[in-house]
Amino acid sequence: MTTKKTARLAGLSYLFIIIFGIFSHIIVRGNIIVSNDSARTATNILNQETLFRMSIVSDLLMVLSYLALGICLYFLFKPVHTKSAILLLALNIIGASMMALNMTNQFIALYLLKGSPYLNVFDTNQLQAASLFFMNLHAIGYKMATISYGLWLIPMGYLGLKSKYFPKLISYLLIVGGASYMISFFGTILGGQIPSDITIPADLGEFSLCLWLLIRGVKET
Repeated sequence: MTTKKTARLAGLSYLFIIIFGIFSHIIVRGNIIVSNDSARTATNILNQETLFRMSIVSDLLMVLSYLALGICLYFLFKPVHTKSAILLLALNIIGASMMALNMTNQFIALYLLKGSPYLNVFDTNQLQAASLFFMNLHAIGYKMATISYGLWLIPMGYLGLKSKYFPKLISYLLIVGGASYMISFFGTILGGQIPSDITIPADLGEFSLCLWLLIRGVKET
């Protein structure tokens, strides 16, 4: 596969990540999960069970697309700097594994509400509270995965500068974005109140890179 085709495939994988992520996280969970209201959340999940299950499938497809992106970028950047490309792929695999394992929390949240006979020892309120607890764990799991999918932007930006495959501005946005993800991650772990818009440079860099790879690809070398 040529360098340009590899770049286009990476861009397509990036686009899938964006589409599947928006569907599952914003469109579905953003409307179903009600913070601090376990009864309403449980009602939403059960009334929209098919949609909730589709969000889980969408998450799985997002993880697979993320893994595909890492593999494409590895082959794209390997001739540029092998060790950095390996680091990029390693962080990608770690992040994909963490996000895939984190999906278990969604299944548990749904399972608690489905009324299995041996769960009858718990009353409805307890099961609903436990279900929301696991959905909150799922949100925390996504935050924990930042250590991978945020940190990997730094070697990606470095490789972009070294290869000159895409504009320097995108590379700098990726590096700054990776650093901002780390600030957000450790700030949250330490109990600080970190504004969500701190990761805007990362969002701009990744979206720009997605479009650049899809439309322009990279120069053949």
